[in-house]
Amino acid sequence: MGTIPPPVTGERAAIFIDAGYWAALLREYFGEPRVSYEALPGALGQGIPILRTYWYDCLPFLPSHPSAQDIARHQAKEKFLNRLQDLEGWTISKGHLRRRYISFKAQRDPGGGQRYSTDGLPMYEKCRTTRDAADGCLLTFTQKGVDIAFAGDLITLAATRQITDAILVTGDNDFLQPVERAKSLHGVRVTLWYHQTSHNEELRKAADRRRTIDQAFIDSLRIATTRAAG
Repeated sequence: MGTIPPPVTGERAAIFIDAGYWAALLREYFGEPRVSYEALPGALGQGIPILRTYWYDCLPFLPSHPSAQDIARHQAKEKFLNRLQDLEGWTISKGHLRRRYISFKAQRDPGGGQRYSTDGLPMYEKCRTTRDAADGCLLTFTQKGVDIAFAGDLITLAATRQITDAILVTGDNDFLQPVERAKSLHGVRVTLWYHQTSHNEELRKAADRRRTIDQAFIDSLRIATTRAAG
């Protein structure tokens, strides 16, 4: 059995980053800028000493017969994660993607016709049972192993008194229970970084401190690009 480290004296935080959430924010709201990951822990910590930064991610799905594009995408992600792993104080936790097919059917109005949104788009819903007559099938991917690792690291560090603060970057309500446990049982103060239009409200309310990921925050991390003289 390993030795439990002594409780920390003074403030010390661990940072827990849901990479899928972070990547989606950069893509959907900020134009996928190049940002400094060396500077990210300090920006999130806001002056609190950082024990470690945990990054939870998945490699792209590789089919049994991958195309050249599939292989290139996979190799680029591996290179990126290896670069993060080389940063001082970073720990990379890799889950995996599982392919999943979801059957869906058209929503019907009272007369049995196709239901449309106010924008004039046809509306669909997920088939609840195999008896539903599906109108189509959607291929999607779900992360496996990421949530368990995220929650496990948070609770372990909290229970062994290695941190006073947990700083989270996520919008997933699956972390609501671990957050509440870290707070109520172990006295950890939780800070949540989130985007105003993309977050879970229950998780936001459960956090002791809330910080928004906005344009100013992203700009503070942005790596300047120089144009070649032409």
